[in-house]
Amino acid sequence: MIPSWLNEWLASPWLPAILAFGAFADAFLLTSVFVLGELFFIATGYAVGLTAQWWLIPLIWASALFGDLSSYWLGQCYGEGIIRRFIHKGAKRRLNYLRAKRLMQRRGGIAIFTARLTGPIAKFMPFLAGTMHVNFRTVLYASLLGVIIGTIQFFFIGWLVAVGLN
Repeated sequence: MIPSWLNEWLASPWLPAILAFGAFADAFLLTSVFVLGELFFIATGYAVGLTAQWWLIPLIWASALFGDLSSYWLGQCYGEGIIRRFIHKGAKRRLNYLRAKRLMQRRGGIAIFTARLTGPIAKFMPFLAGTMHVNFRTVLYASLLGVIIGTIQFFFIGWLVAVGLN
């Protein structure tokens, strides 16, 4: 049995916008600390399971990818100044930054893709890639693949809950 308030929420024209904003906010550097995207991904799977609106899934993928690419752009425009202030405060920070830079230069795409699947690191990698001027195509493909693979499990969980209720 589905509560009436939930039926109203699923029928709301605001549902796609709310879910898309949640996916974007989870991926964007400045808001990702405050937003748990997993909740929005599970809610998307739940909505798809009850309403069969499969178009929500590509919308969420596009929103999360746009969040990653916005962080990349932020890193390209303002990253060097921010990083300079951050690493100026200690030798250990400089060492960690140099390690991250070496990793990005050697394995940029793989590092971004892997970070997207590991949680908290995913929030910073597109920004660092922009700061270190990693090729845009590399960031685009790695983020796209990471977004798709990283969210499928949450969509599936939400879908299973929705299908299990009926």
